[in-house]
Amino acid sequence: MATEYRSFFNIGLYDPRYFDEFPYVPSDYDKAIYLSEKKRKCSWKKAATFESLEEARTFFHEWKNSPNLKMHIVEFKRYVEVPDPIFPEDHPYSVLKRIQGNERVNIWVTADLWFKGKIAEHYVSKQTLKRHRKILLGYGIDIEGQPKEVYHPPKVKRDDIWHTAAPELKALD
Repeated sequence: MATEYRSFFNIGLYDPRYFDEFPYVPSDYDKAIYLSEKKRKCSWKKAATFESLEEARTFFHEWKNSPNLKMHIVEFKRYVEVPDPIFPEDHPYSVLKRIQGNERVNIWVTADLWFKGKIAEHYVSKQTLKRHRKILLGYGIDIEGQPKEVYHPPKVKRDDIWHTAAPELKALD
């Protein structure tokens, strides 16, 4: 399964009689008071998690104590498993996935480098390449020739966790 980096939201609570704004900085979010799914005050471990800001706001305003307290929506990010995209049988991704499931990793590396057009950079003996070629022919890959089209896997958009604490450290991909 593939993973994806997604945002989730918790509802942080604070009393406006004592604080003008949410009294916790990002490094102290685990010490804050949150709203649980049972609409009770709780720690961050039992806090209700929402996939959108609107859901969180609606949930807070349905709570009977919402007029007395203020909310601060805390965004956090985590990796979640998402289903793999469906590729045709002859697509390099599908072929590599079959090889990965059935063969040793060094044969998968040889096939991966061949699809990327970098087989010349693969420093193995001629005997090993012959053995790998024999196995990969069963998958329709002839490593002695060049691939019809060089496969460039899609670049994963990476979003560093650091940006929540320090925006100047955000990765620039």
